[in-house]
Amino acid sequence: MKILVFAENWDGIFKKSSFEAISYSKELSEQNNYELITLCFNNVSEEELNKLSKYGSSMVITTSPIDKVDSISMTKLISDLTVQHDIKLFIFSSTYSSKMFAPRLSAKLNSSIFTNVVELPSSLNPLTLKKKVFSSKAFETAKSSSDKNIIMIHPNSYGVKEFSSNIESSDFTNES
Repeated sequence: MKILVFAENWDGIFKKSSFEAISYSKELSEQNNYELITLCFNNVSEEELNKLSKYGSSMVITTSPIDKVDSISMTKLISDLTVQHDIKLFIFSSTYSSKMFAPRLSAKLNSSIFTNVVELPSSLNPLTLKKKVFSSKAFETAKSSSDKNIIMIHPNSYGVKEFSSNIESSDFTNES
């Protein structure tokens, strides 16, 4: 199985929420022997891309610039990647951008979407996750019966963990 994690950047700089999503994805991929693919929109320097390897990214796909508020283009690009790489699991940090395009992506892929996730899945078959509910005052265990799933991590719930990996970068062009 393949996992796609979205490494959001702000004017070419990654922040803690991206590193947390990558750390979460790396641990999940290692525990289950999954392939991890990191997606990065817009122009990011090689130096900044190399920072991702510290948190577990080994394969990074970069794209041409997309406006962060263009959820239609973001959804199409990720959907196209899904077909090309047969991705079944998507990990996003709960940022403004991902909150815009993840629901649209879920509808397009006919996938389940889990928001406010606070820890790694307790089971993968079926996917079973712990998430915050009721304004983060309680927890619920949620299960999915979908083939494809989107996990949106609640900020600062998992933490940033360091892993060592070599990074390989490639470009992806979205065919309109």
